[in-house]
Amino acid sequence: MEVDAQQLHDYLAPFTDPAQSENFKFSREWMRETFARVSDPRRPDFTIGLKLNLPPSYLMIHRVWLGSIGVLSQLECTIPARGEVAKWVPGFSSI
Repeated sequence: MEVDAQQLHDYLAPFTDPAQSENFKFSREWMRETFARVSDPRRPDFTIGLKLNLPPSYLMIHRVWLGSIGVLSQLECTIPARGEVAKWVPGFSSI
């Protein structure tokens, strides 16, 4: 299976956008737009998601990550996203 690097970047970008700024405002609107984009079978991003196959050991991490995004969006809060990701994701600050 091959996935174009730019298409993969475009697919994942909304999920990594919060870490690109010092503070990020999560909102219900942002969450709706983001998840609608990746779950709409008429969009090219949908097929990229189908090609991804996470190892079973990543399932819990993936669920916690998405659940956290959902909670932050429901709360419509602003957090220091970049700092938190750098604190908890090894190697992030070197990216």
